[in-house]
Amino acid sequence: MTSRLLPQHLEDRRMNLRVLDSLPAKGYPGYVNRTGRLRTVSHLYDRTTVLGHVAISPDEAYALTNKSAPHALYEIMVISAGATQRPGLHDHSPEFVKAFGVMADVFADHCRAYDLTPVVSWSYDPKTLDRESIQGEKRFHAHLVGRTQAERATVGDRNVRAGQLTVTRARRIVEEASVLGSLLSADCVDPDALRVLRPVPALSTHTATATAQFLLPNGWTSLTDPALFDDLSYIHSKLRRTYDAIVGTCTIGATGMWKRPLIRDFDADECEVRGRGHRDVRVSPPLMLARVCPGQLTFQRVDLGGVFPNQSWCDPESASAVFVEPPLKWAL
Repeated sequence: MTSRLLPQHLEDRRMNLRVLDSLPAKGYPGYVNRTGRLRTVSHLYDRTTVLGHVAISPDEAYALTNKSAPHALYEIMVISAGATQRPGLHDHSPEFVKAFGVMADVFADHCRAYDLTPVVSWSYDPKTLDRESIQGEKRFHAHLVGRTQAERATVGDRNVRAGQLTVTRARRIVEEASVLGSLLSADCVDPDALRVLRPVPALSTHTATATAQFLLPNGWTSLTDPALFDDLSYIHSKLRRTYDAIVGTCTIGATGMWKRPLIRDFDADECEVRGRGHRDVRVSPPLMLARVCPGQLTFQRVDLGGVFPNQSWCDPESASAVFVEPPLKWAL
């Protein structure tokens, strides 16, 4: 196995990111972590504490719930609560997104009143059904978290450089593919197409080294802008199209329950994925960056085995997800 998957200057950036190996949170006694527990609206009422349930249309609604296994001491969850499971925010109506944005903005105001730091996050992984997934529940759900000053102090006291962890632990928190993702997203997302979000240039900050980073120009109030729905849908479609192009180029065979596509055997110099404008992405699976040149990304073959994301904490200046400031994360 190749010990280094990135060119040295990018590997140095990744290894210098500040991370915390874990940030525990209390759960309710007797809770058993399972996936797919909230497939129906009845499950929401049977297996969570529903604090509010608001219908937007006959088949679209949202609920506010108290999580049995929260990610922080102070957390409330917003979950899609219509009859149909809708996994992504983009799968909902503009009205749903507007309501969600208003809730997040109000939540941020509430946190400030109690000296809490607001964080809003959600994930997107609807097709992974045969193992643990970053999106265990396939309904869209977002975590509204208020971090205490004590929690922030813990992070400040205990964070270390990623390079101080074992190779596996560092990779689980901020993997090489995160750096690759920041470069790809910068290439496929056109800043001129966005009306609310402002892209931060790739590699220009710690966050933009390991994520796609966007700024909310008017702070949390930007989440209430009706144009935010179009921006999020646009970003999702671009990243999804890039993902599909890379998978289609690098793999062969069907996917499904307990099925994984095979890595296509080919010469990377004979294969390319078209990028935005004049840029191309030349790839050889599985998608680990080996060299970065103007207008070209070249990859090398490496087997990473069964390493998947976990709940470890990563500094908001280096979080491994698409990242919006104020701290709003989602995985696409």
